[in-house]
Amino acid sequence: MASRTILFAVLAVIIAGASFGAGWVANSMLTPPARTDKVIMTTDWILWGYTTPFFVAKDQGFYSKEGLEVDVLRGVGSADTVTKVGAGVSHFGLSDAGTVQQVIAKGADVKIVQMYTHTNALGLRYIEEKTPIKSAKDLEGKTVGEPTASAIWQMFPVFAQKANIDINKVNHADIAAGVTVSSLLAGKVDSIGGNAFTTPTISIDAAKQGLTVKNLVFSDYGLNLYGYAILSQNKLIKDNPDLVQRFVRATTAAVVWSIKNPDKAIEIYKKYNPEADLAIHTAVWKATIPYLMDDLAKQQGYGYMDDAKMKITVDTVNQVFSLSVKPDQVYTNDFVSKVPKEQRLP
Repeated sequence: MASRTILFAVLAVIIAGASFGAGWVANSMLTPPARTDKVIMTTDWILWGYTTPFFVAKDQGFYSKEGLEVDVLRGVGSADTVTKVGAGVSHFGLSDAGTVQQVIAKGADVKIVQMYTHTNALGLRYIEEKTPIKSAKDLEGKTVGEPTASAIWQMFPVFAQKANIDINKVNHADIAAGVTVSSLLAGKVDSIGGNAFTTPTISIDAAKQGLTVKNLVFSDYGLNLYGYAILSQNKLIKDNPDLVQRFVRATTAAVVWSIKNPDKAIEIYKKYNPEADLAIHTAVWKATIPYLMDDLAKQQGYGYMDDAKMKITVDTVNQVFSLSVKPDQVYTNDFVSKVPKEQRLP
């Protein structure tokens, strides 16, 4: 009898313990994080429509669910953003992948932790009514207005080779960045450099003059490079990988949600940027969406960087800017790969 009493007592303890454990697991899944980490995310430039997913992450609770309070700040150029992240002024940054590599070559202590736009949108802009261009070959005999030191003009010879353009037949006007758009609209040059998904920032106003701005995107001619990337400081990656993981996981969820809900996403952007022209930035956001995913990302999941494509990107930037940076200095898939693939597909 005594032994049976002891047995029942033991079973009661086990059952109670199991119930407590189950309850603890359930409650821990429902309970918000005990602490909130304040994080600074700096973009490459003005908070245009292509930054929409970062505001979605704030508004829809993707960041807060991960215990993150994120301030999204505008940048003053990709290189400056990379420098700020390397110095620890900003925890994360958005920058063109090629620029990240260039600043790494100068000693920046950073690494790409997630791709943002899987297709590079750099290229040229032209006015259809003034300079009808049916193919890249039609640039021969035309004038490209772009600062000599700009990444686009530095990349132009590689593009020309891919597109079978005789670069000696293309005229170059070395004009200041601040007057490229006005020079194009005035017909002083036939084409200028630009990012395809930011073209709406000038095309809407151009349309009022009866002009149509078109893009000639380098990636359409075989220059298959990665675009914008999210980076962090190597020290932060080493000392606080959990913070990086949470940020990557939340940002991924926000991008996927934004792709699925493009109209709701831009309304959220407007909520956080009330001074922005909704027509322009809706057009920018919608122009951005096709560049967020490429065929590889559709197979591997958003944010993941294909080793072969990344090597092409790094090798091309090394060639153009006379660098000797190795791919493993530039990026890591350690964080993206820990987000289940099904969660990285729209």
